Amino acid sequence: MKYFAIALVASVLGSALCASIEDRSQSGNGRVLDLVKAAFSYASKVASKWDPIPLSDLYENHSTGSDPQYDLVITQLNRKIAGVANVSLENIETDDVALTAKFLVVNPEIQFNSDYYEVFGTALNRNVSGSGPFRSRFMNVTALFSVRFEEDPSTKALSIPSLSELYNISSVVVDLANIQVEGVTKEETEAYVEKEVLKYFYANKGNFEKFFPEVLRQELNDEMYGMTMAEVTQWLKENTPKLSSAAILKALGLNV
Repeated sequence: MKYFAIALVASVLGSALCASIEDRSQSGNGRVLDLVKAAFSYASKVASKWDPIPLSDLYENHSTGSDPQYDLVITQLNRKIAGVANVSLENIETDDVALTAKFLVVNPEIQFNSDYYEVFGTALNRNVSGSGPFRSRFMNVTALFSVRFEEDPSTKALSIPSLSELYNISSVVVDLANIQVEGVTKEETEAYVEKEVLKYFYANKGNFEKFFPEVLRQELNDEMYGMTMAEVTQWLKENTPKLSSAAILKALGLNV
């Protein structure tokens, strides 16, 4: 089950990095707001280039668990995350005195798909087998970002001492072609998987919200080291992204 949740979090963060601007409401003005808009404008160029984001193939991965019981060997080929660019940036609040920004990233649907999957083993002490295309849709994915900037008193170099994110997802829809679970229909199996994915996500939500923002904060500080807010904003406005999809995943601390 963890592969679904990992992909979900990758997509949420990808949405934050790859958002195209769609301001539905905002307050504040000035240089912090200018920086936030420049960052999202820059990131929208990344989205146009790397949506969908390809993931490495998974060959005969043996996965086990006891709650619920499962012992499965899974293969997934031509995996990809799609829809990360289809987001809106809402409820922007910035403060030039406190050097803070708060905003909500909303994605109506993120997909995690494999052109081909194969699974065999047991789950809940029932025989499991299946192969074919795999499709999953994560509905109404949101990430609430709170960022605090800091300027060096002498050099005015910009840094981010604090960055937090709160994630939510309303539902999951999966389609497992040709899945066969002993004594259970395809629809019942998919409903069970959907429930377990959400259960796993919310059980680990606190860990995700602790780990991923810190990885992102460190990467951003490394990238803008020694630059002032004005220089960072200008650079974002004038440059074109050259990141590869592998670099994006590495920046997010992901190996999926």
